[in-house]
Formats: sequence, structure tokens, C-alpha cells
Amino acid sequence: MSQLYTTDNNTEVDVLKTISAITIHENEALKLSAVRQTTDRSGNKRVAGEEWLVLQEVVKAHIPLPEVAILVRSNANFKDKFEIERKNGDQYLITCEETSAFIPDVQERILGTVEATTLDNRHYCTIVNPIGEDGKPMLGHRKIIKGEISFFLKPGEELEDGVKEVFIIGEDEGIVLKAIAAFLDESVSPSINRKPGDRWMIKGPMEYTPSIEVEIMDVRKAIPLHANEGIYVRNIQTGSIRSVIGKTYMLKEDEELWEKNLPSMIQTLLNKDRDVTADRGEWINPGKEKRAAKEASNADVGLIDTTRVVTFKVPHNAAVQIYDYKSRLSPKRGIYSIISAEENPRRLIDSCLGFTSWPRLLLELQLSYNWHFAGEKNQENGAKLFTVPDFIGDMCNSIASRVRGTVSSHSAKIIRSAVLGTSKKISLSSSKQSHSLQKSVTLAIEITTQSQEAAAKREAERIDQEANGRLERQRITDEAEAERSRKRLLELQAESAIIEAIGSS
Repeated sequence: MSQLYTTDNNTEVDVLKTISAITIHENEALKLSAVRQTTDRSGNKRVAGEEWLVLQEVVKAHIPLPEVAILVRSNANFKDKFEIERKNGDQYLITCEETSAFIPDVQERILGTVEATTLDNRHYCTIVNPIGEDGKPMLGHRKIIKGEISFFLKPGEELEDGVKEVFIIGEDEGIVLKAIAAFLDESVSPSINRKPGDRWMIKGPMEYTPSIEVEIMDVRKAIPLHANEGIYVRNIQTGSIRSVIGKTYMLKEDEELWEKNLPSMIQTLLNKDRDVTADRGEWINPGKEKRAAKEASNADVGLIDTTRVVTFKVPHNAAVQIYDYKSRLSPKRGIYSIISAEENPRRLIDSCLGFTSWPRLLLELQLSYNWHFAGEKNQENGAKLFTVPDFIGDMCNSIASRVRGTVSSHSAKIIRSAVLGTSKKISLSSSKQSHSLQKSVTLAIEITTQSQEAAAKREAERIDQEANGRLERQRITDEAEAERSRKRLLELQAESAIIEAIGSS
């Protein structure tokens, strides 16, 4: 509106300055400040230093978007244009649902923008210190939000570990849960009152989103086991340990895998997959293996999985001592290494034998031979294999004794013609050696004679016992037959007496 202003010639008025009009465009405002106490054009009383905005259509408006909100902080206590009481220091969000364009008041300061958090039906999130219905933060509380939804985090709220995927539990999977607060579990039928500290497991197939009263302890999957495979399982409540073999098994909520403590020597023997024949001469240093196991443990590299039941493939012509041939090594059993020879390990048995034949032929033979286990496969024979501390030494002595006995029973001419030929001469050994060897030969002959006498005596006793047994059986048979005849006679006599009595009557 234009207006013409004139002055009276009698009035003392001076024109100090001509003020041009300020045009306020769309989405703009005019910020004014009072230099003294006055009343503005809207009739509002203003005090010196007070600032306010004139919003008649020059502060630019901020445009909130559906996915972006404006973060604002109040600098004084006032009531904003949405008729909400704001206190000094309050932080709040301005979204597109509240206004399409936002011009901050003089008591407001824009801190920045906040992007929306979007969840689909496969995701959820946990908000820490959520804002309550009264607009105040609930410190220490947590809130679960499930998709599909899009929302803004209010000032003071935080996401715990970001956006998480909903648990998809397969048929062979399960989740171990722990209650951190008392609540009524309505996910099962009938509903169960859970107490803090309770543990339970849910199994698939299903989709699961945890509540704020629940803590996820572990996600477990069924362990498939072959007939020759197994695992050690420990109950965390009772401490009992058992083995599960030959079936698919999933740990329960009160169970865990148990690691069996195996000596480094045993782990090396199980891990090397040694051949009992080809690797017989290989010697394993226990001290070296112990140091290697220590280095492997420091590097977090284990020789074998100690949670698995110990299995060992017994090759051909080998013997292994176990407690029960039908089962694997149970948690309370152990494996012990046995040294079969007291001296150096051998690929084959090497023996140097000295003996004499008749008459006084001294021979030295180097014998190398292998062995195999013969006998019925039962517990009694199996236990005998492990009762001899040095069976290789005993075997060498036994074979040497047999060779000496056989050689001493033959003439030296046969051995000389077979070994040296008929044209070669044989030099006799010293008298001391001859005396020692002759003594050995005599002793061998005596032992052979005594063994033959003992065998003949045992055979005679056996024949005598068999004859006595047959005679005793014949006597018993005859007595039984006589008793049956006597019984028949008495029966006939009784029948005759009955017939006679009937005839007399």
C-alpha cells in the first residue's frame, strides 16, 4: 500500500532517512531485533534485545524428506510453532509428517540431519535408551523393532550392533537362549514363565526374532557322525562326560563339546597314519614331539580334533589293546604307547646266533625274519600280547634255542658240505670256546631229552586217564541198566499180585 506523507509548514520535522520495503519471498522469513521496548506491528510487546521472525511471506526454509529428518536443538525455553513446550538444551527431530518446510525459530538451532532406518520383514534391530511415551529417554532399557518399518532414531537413542537378520533355523539347527529377565514365553504352547538365568533351546524349521528379555547364547547345528566317528559331550550342569557314536547328534542347551587331553606322543602316533610294516623302523622322539605339540598349541594349530572320539584303524597283522572291542575310546579310557623291543626299533628282527653241531663245529648265523600274530581273536589271547614287556627279545631267544637244537642233532659233515664244500678244511676254535659250546650243546640235548620224556609221560597219563574214564562210564552205564531191569521186575511182580488178587476174589 502506498501512502503520501506531508508535513505541516509550522511543524519542525526533519526527514532523516528513507527506508525501502523488504520483500519476503516464499520459504523465507525476516529476523528482527528490538533496540528498545516497543510493540510490533502484530501487537506483541517486545523488550530491548528481543529477537523474532516475521514470516509473512530472510531465513531459508529446510525441507525434511521421507528418508531424512532435521535434528534441532532449543537454545531457550519456549513454545514452538507446533505448540510444543521446548526446554533449553532439548534435541528433537522435525520430519516431513510434521511439516513440509521448516524455518528454525530464533530459539532453535539446526544440528544436522538424521537418516531413516529401514527394516524389511527379514531384519530387526535393538534400540538402547529408547524415548518413552512422555518424550523422556528410558536409560538402561532396550527395545526391539521388527520389520517392515522405516523410522528415525531420536536424540539419545542408539542401535545395538546395527541392523540384524532374523534367524532362519533349519531342520538340523537350533538356538540356545538365556533369559535375562522374567517374562511369559508365548512362543511355545502352553506358555511358560521364564526366570532370569533359565536356558532352553528352540529347534527349526522356523523364523525367530529374539525379544528384549532373551540373550542368544549359541547357534548350534547337528553334527553328522559315521559309524566309526563320535564326539565327546559334557553336561555343564552335572559335569558328566559321555561319548556319542555313529549317529547325527545336536548338542542340547546344557551340553557342550569336551576336549580330551591326549599326550603329544599319542597325538603324533594317531596323526601320522603309520604303516606297521613299512614304518616299523621309524623311531619317534617323545621329547621332540612334546616340543612340537607345545609350539602347535601356541600357534593355535592342533594335531587332531580332541573333541572327536579317538578312532584308530588297525591294519593287517597288527594288534591294539583296548578295553571293549565293540566301542570306541570312552572319556574315562586312555591310550598308552608300548615299546615292543627294549633296544633299537627294527624293521625286521636281526639276530646273531652262535652254536655248535656234532662234533664241535662252531657256527655263527645272522638271521633276519618277520612275524605275524596267530591265534583266535578274543579277549584272552589279545591280553596275552600285552603282558610280555619284551616279546621280540623272548622270540629271538626261543628261535635261537630251536636253531641250536636242530643244528646240534646233525653231523658236521652235512653242514660243512652245504656251507664250505667237501674240499675245504674247518679249523677248530679255542678250547675255551669249544668247552662253552659243548656245554651248551649238552644242555640243549638234556633239555630236549627232558622235554621228550615229559611229553611221553604226559601222553601215558592221558591214555591212562582216558581208559579209566571209559571204564568208569561203562560201570555207570551197567548200573543204570541193572537198575532199569530191577524196576521192570518190580512192576511185573506188582501186576502179577494184582491179577492174582483179582482171581482169588
